[in-house]
Amino acid sequence: RYVNGLNGEFLCVKGRFGHPFVNHEERIRTPLIRYKKGGKLIPATWDEAIRRVAEQLDAVANEHGRNAVGVVGSPRLTNEALYSLHKFATELVGTENYTTTDAFSLKPFFENLADATKKLGPPDTIIVGLGPGSYAGTRIAISAAIGLQVSSGARLIGFPSICAMESNAQEYSVIGDARRKSFFFARIRANKLVQGPTLFAEWELKSKLDTIEIATPVFTSDSLPQFERAVVRFPSALVLAGLAREPQHSFSLPPLEPIYLREPHITMPK
Repeated sequence: RYVNGLNGEFLCVKGRFGHPFVNHEERIRTPLIRYKKGGKLIPATWDEAIRRVAEQLDAVANEHGRNAVGVVGSPRLTNEALYSLHKFATELVGTENYTTTDAFSLKPFFENLADATKKLGPPDTIIVGLGPGSYAGTRIAISAAIGLQVSSGARLIGFPSICAMESNAQEYSVIGDARRKSFFFARIRANKLVQGPTLFAEWELKSKLDTIEIATPVFTSDSLPQFERAVVRFPSALVLAGLAREPQHSFSLPPLEPIYLREPHITMPK
């Protein structure tokens, strides 16, 4: 971040890093209409899609009343878009059933943290998982940890999230979706990263997994049904907290950065 210009050109972490979905290769880029129950989704023009939605909304409202329609705003919409959606729901559709999901809200995190601090006192060490995983999510976690460190004066350290999986296995492998039709592979032994993370194409990773001993678990935090051996598991906050008290591990110290699977894009000041 470079502090110059209007508003110091300062964006929140979600605003700066939480936008890759906009141009994601799997994003639907044209309206799709299902004309009958169980039928296929057929590509349509925007005019056809809007007309279809208007007809269906009118049919439901006329038969069951305006409040039979509900409108849900996405947390990925801008404030301006959400305002317009609210006006659409309440003034055009005429329903009282409007809400905006707060799926990305950190409010529950800070509420739980406040309860824990009240019960146990301020932390002496803060450990944050560095991934690999969601780049925006890891950035948000690091930023939250930095804020807590500043307010509490606690020691701040980072550690690979994949070394703290919910597992009793002494050794395991982790795979994950690295986007751009690639996947990462890493091997962990005694909660230490001993191989990777390395990027593979799908066929390369399948060949790699064929060389892994059957007794060695393979975990993923993504939905990857094409890799039959992979079992869905997630990093554990309890495991991560326990590792923070084991001095034999090599922890990352500030300034903390996510574990990059590719060279990060860097924006330079003009």
